Amino acid sequence: LLSNTALLFFLDPSFGTPCSDLGQPAKLKKQYFVHNNKEVTFLEAWRLCQSYGHRLATVTSEEDNELLEKAIAKSSNPKGPWYIGGTDLGSEGNFLWISTNTPVGYLSGYLNYSPGQPDNASGNENCLEIGRWGGVVWNDV
Repeated sequence: LLSNTALLFFLDPSFGTPCSDLGQPAKLKKQYFVHNNKEVTFLEAWRLCQSYGHRLATVTSEEDNELLEKAIAKSSNPKGPWYIGGTDLGSEGNFLWISTNTPVGYLSGYLNYSPGQPDNASGNENCLEIGRWGGVVWNDV
């Protein structure tokens, strides 16, 4: 079911112990880190993030998108796609942030889907990614 893979994903330390890239306490509410050394499924990415004490990225504002774009620009391999923490595995078409179990767009109303997305094109697209077509617009995969 989850055979789709992406090369990179983001870590969102806002739910764990925030750290800078030097291992020091972070001063910002959210920081995003690009992890790009293995190809994984969505659930493997989620578990790997947890093993670092982090979460897949939740994107709830334009500010979050800007932070993601900066993280991509700083990465050694700025070509996507990358997983973010949205999934509709529980109910087709009803995307939730996996780290908070809240509906995507809930409260803030912020959504950044690419035109025509999500479309469940292959009949089993249950995870959100960014970077498929450049930038940080969302696509279901």
